[in-house]
Amino acid sequence: MINKNKLFLIAMAVGLLMPGLSLADLTMSTSTDSSATTTQSGLQFSSGLQMPADSGSGALTIPEALYLSGPRLIELDGTTDIYWVAPNNLKIPDFNTAIFDSYGSKLEDVQTVGQDEFDYYQNAQYIRLQGNAKIYKISGTTKRPIPSSVWNPAGINPEQIIDINRLNFNYYKTGKSVVDEEDLLAT
Repeated sequence: MINKNKLFLIAMAVGLLMPGLSLADLTMSTSTDSSATTTQSGLQFSSGLQMPADSGSGALTIPEALYLSGPRLIELDGTTDIYWVAPNNLKIPDFNTAIFDSYGSKLEDVQTVGQDEFDYYQNAQYIRLQGNAKIYKISGTTKRPIPSSVWNPAGINPEQIIDINRLNFNYYKTGKSVVDEEDLLAT
């Protein structure tokens, strides 16, 4: 039987391996195979993915992620746009050669990916200049400052923030400040 603490740890591990899944997708499932005398318990996601409990030790088998985790550089097959995939699997475009070079990147490190894999990595929505605490919401090539009075109550995971260098930061035009939580969460 899986207890609540074990379920929490499992959910955290799955979240790291498959960031597109949310805890809302997670349900406990128990089924009995009619050809066997044992009962199998595990986790089931609304997508149909199942994570069975290992019989005997109680350890769970965690499935491998669909695609490689960041950090890495990717480009969509048939395009020349390069994106950096952060360790949290959010992607952000490298807008030009100067920005690409400013990170010490090399063209031979760029991996061409198909549409499914490209779509697997969500677009980054929040950036911060390296070494600075101010957070910005990005849309296209515009960055909008987010006051802490808006950010803090919104409960957004700080791991969604991508730290970028000065050259990259200056590429974004500064827009009007985010005014409230609704504005912050709007896409």
